[in-house]
Amino acid sequence: MTGSPDRTPPEPDLPTDLREWMREQDAETLRALAADAERMADQADDRGTPEPDGTARTDDDGAEVAPEGWDDAEWRATVADADAPPRATVTVKEINDNRYYYYQWREGDRVKSAYIAPVAPSE
Repeated sequence: MTGSPDRTPPEPDLPTDLREWMREQDAETLRALAADAERMADQADDRGTPEPDGTARTDDDGAEVAPEGWDDAEWRATVADADAPPRATVTVKEINDNRYYYYQWREGDRVKSAYIAPVAPSE
């Protein structure tokens, strides 16, 4: 798209230093950045938005604490059984009105998932 600077559409609410850096880039770099940002947005969509009360949390020492409704030992055993790499994060997915914990992580350009358990342990 060509045009004078006064015709540039308003920028999204981005940090000032990022906007300044982007203004200094050539068209090819900006197009590559846009494509990469689109891929990252798709990956963020795939991860979903975990519920604030539904994700695993850590204590002050970094040890994982069971979500509400789960016994700590039962949660640790359930998570240990899930087949996921150490860099995976816990997310909540809703399928047919049921909520489930999943691990998600990247392998190259793909997002992988591994089932952990239902959000409510009795489900």
